[in-house]
Amino acid sequence: GDAGPAEGPAGGFRPAHAPDPAQAGAAQGAQVGPLGPAITSFSPDKGQRNSDVVINGTAFSDITSVKIGGVELGSANYTVNSTIKITAKVTAAAITGKISVGNAVGTATSVNTFSVYPYIDAFDKTTLAAGNELTITGTNLGGSKVYFNTTEVTPSSNTATQIKVNVPINTGAYNVSVANSVGTSNIKTLTVTSPIVLTELI
Repeated sequence: GDAGPAEGPAGGFRPAHAPDPAQAGAAQGAQVGPLGPAITSFSPDKGQRNSDVVINGTAFSDITSVKIGGVELGSANYTVNSTIKITAKVTAAAITGKISVGNAVGTATSVNTFSVYPYIDAFDKTTLAAGNELTITGTNLGGSKVYFNTTEVTPSSNTATQIKVNVPINTGAYNVSVANSVGTSNIKTLTVTSPIVLTELI
């Protein structure tokens, strides 16, 4: 007689028009698009301005954005070494925060935070009379102490980009640095002179 309905798995019967589950799964798999980038780790966990950080992950293809602390580094400051490795430079504008990489498919953000060392860009004066206030400008200066040679001085005000502090009463040349929980900054030199004494003429 005629052949009966097709026999399905485990002795069951499947109508002839029903799709084969295996074939359906294969068709769905073929429709998966490209995966977005993912960050698995980075090294080191902190760095100074102009140092390098190596970012490890997957799907690093056609990368168009690399950020540290939400600050775009710019294409001149990172190299996509392979689909699993990017070498990025800590730019002057970079701040402590998460690392992210992105392309047209999506953006990946690191789980851990990359910390950037404090950096002194300038003093408002390079020569200052003893006891007067010095203004230090830079980046990642938050929570810092100021060191005049090895003498620690607490600032009168402190933000991420500016510190105000009174200079020592002893005259001479000082190597000035700042330090916070991340580490110690670069050094700049300040000359402290004798205070100006006004004498009253009688």
